[in-house]
Amino acid sequence: MVATNEIMQDYDITLTPDVGPSINAIQAFWDDTGPFQSTYANTRYVQKDAVVEWTVETQTGSADHPWHLHGFSFQPIRIELRNTNDIYETLYEWDFVEYQDVIYVPAYHRVTYRFKVEDRDFVDTNFSTSEGGVYGRWLAHCHIFKHGHKGMMMEFIVVDETNSLSQRRFPTDIYLRDDVNDDGTIPSSGSISASPDIILRQSLVADADASFGGTNEADNSSLGYQAEAGQDNYIYVRNKNKGYEDATEVTTDVYWSEVSTLVTPDHWNYIDTTDPVDIPTGDGLVVADPITWLQADIPGTGHYCFVGIAGNLLDPKTLTQAEVSGFDVSGMTWEEYCDLIRGNNNVTWRNFNVVDTGSSFAWGPFYFNFRGAFDRGAFNQNRAFDLVIEPPEGFVLSWKIPKTSRGAGPGPDTQIVLRAQSEM
Repeated sequence: MVATNEIMQDYDITLTPDVGPSINAIQAFWDDTGPFQSTYANTRYVQKDAVVEWTVETQTGSADHPWHLHGFSFQPIRIELRNTNDIYETLYEWDFVEYQDVIYVPAYHRVTYRFKVEDRDFVDTNFSTSEGGVYGRWLAHCHIFKHGHKGMMMEFIVVDETNSLSQRRFPTDIYLRDDVNDDGTIPSSGSISASPDIILRQSLVADADASFGGTNEADNSSLGYQAEAGQDNYIYVRNKNKGYEDATEVTTDVYWSEVSTLVTPDHWNYIDTTDPVDIPTGDGLVVADPITWLQADIPGTGHYCFVGIAGNLLDPKTLTQAEVSGFDVSGMTWEEYCDLIRGNNNVTWRNFNVVDTGSSFAWGPFYFNFRGAFDRGAFNQNRAFDLVIEPPEGFVLSWKIPKTSRGAGPGPDTQIVLRAQSEM
């Protein structure tokens, strides 16, 4: 058997009835017209060669669940029963080696098992083999079809020792870059707010492929990040495919958000979806036809954020439009927010400005949402922020901060006036 001291990674998985069949009260999403869609909040990550221990618990009243793992055989360790005092008592411990890929988890019971994340050959479409077949996405779910289909399903992703998917080759691997040095490796390591692949223009480009596609301006992150107020503007999105098969019918959903310390999905405003494009293998840039951003839908002058999410049927979008609109951030940590961008190479973020060059010159007002991560004092705890201002001589900043306690209406404002000093 796998020794306890070999265990590197462990997870608790709870089969719950809260919103229908679910895992940890989170339902997977299933589209009857296509494949299973991973639910971001339920994904687990394990490293190649790790020994993983999972405890699967049933909390669905009288319902029992046969729990199934794709790709790996596991060793059962123990089964426990929850008594009337909500204390678990061990019913049986396996003292012999037995390998399974489905195990029965009765109501009011939990089962602990272990498996080793061993590599296997990767076979491509030409039937050639190489190492790294273990990397990528694997499925775990209730083996009662109705339960799995209704949401009792999750995926676990095998990464390498650097927590990266860089060694895995996917049939199609569509991605949007987080910065010009991003090569699609998960997780990305550079900036997460300056994607070069969402390009904002004030007028149409005659030949977008010639201007933005291929190797032209591939590493330029300054191709367009300002919208002109009072008119329609245009959003170009370009994608790459580092897989070994061509990607077809790829679209990108584009959202905008007010600038904030935490740009969570509940603050995203849907703009539109690009027309489908085909992206050949080879990691070249393909530019979609522009989204026309109508004048009436563009926010007022100021600083904002774009978020883009790309995908197709075989490489699904990390969050669908429905998942974005219903996203629950009540327990989201800062690390989980960063992982949403860094840990999914088909999600990216781009800061931009809305300007009005036709109006008389004026500074502000500028609005900024000081929202903290929920694990770092989001509402009623003190937080520290650095405000860096480089004003010209004679510049006056009037800074008004609403005093609002958690759950209360607006209170009196605190106003601070800063004046720039002349430098000799």
